[in-house]
Amino acid sequence: MPQKIWCSCGFIDGEEYTVAPGSSVILVGTHHDQIVKLKNYRQLSENFQSIIYKRFMDTSQSEKLGYPKVLESIEISSKTGYNIKQLCTLIYDIAGQLLVPNSKDQNIFQQRIPAKYIYLEEALEEYQINKKISMLNDKEYQELIKEISQQKNHVQFRDYVELQQATKWLHENGIIVHFEDTLLSNYYFLDPQYLAELLAQLIASEQTNGLSRHGNSL
Repeated sequence: MPQKIWCSCGFIDGEEYTVAPGSSVILVGTHHDQIVKLKNYRQLSENFQSIIYKRFMDTSQSEKLGYPKVLESIEISSKTGYNIKQLCTLIYDIAGQLLVPNSKDQNIFQQRIPAKYIYLEEALEEYQINKKISMLNDKEYQELIKEISQQKNHVQFRDYVELQQATKWLHENGIIVHFEDTLLSNYYFLDPQYLAELLAQLIASEQTNGLSRHGNSL
């Protein structure tokens, strides 16, 4: 979703860990074109939907466990196009209900965004694609921003505070990832998918369970 990209749950040594509780989520079942071939497809689909509802959509349980808000679940197939349009509609409708962070009534679609934020987004995406670099430390990030500012007059920031505001906007919209946590604040992930895959590997690997639990540096 636009504001948060961290809305997954993982299991480590039988313990459940949740990220971004309260975020709006759509559960998407892929490969419908393969599953529909099964003789008991309808029963399987109904069973899965029942499990999803009880575990994630029953608010009395999901809020207690700190799960994200799972608003819908849908089966799709990118191969046949099954339910793709419906998924697009769901995303648009749910995104349209989101509010600007720290706002009680301002819709996210009504948010006024400084043009320099958009130019910075484009410049960072271009850099990441061309250089194939997924992560920068704070010094490297500052140097990159300085270089971008020299090349593009419309990407100028008055001071470090204004740059951090732009960085926070990029993070909240899933364009980059930058945590304010003391242990992670020195890192800027230009490719959120890279970090998601890295975390998935850490959670899945039994050899790194100790590393994950104790919060050691990557």
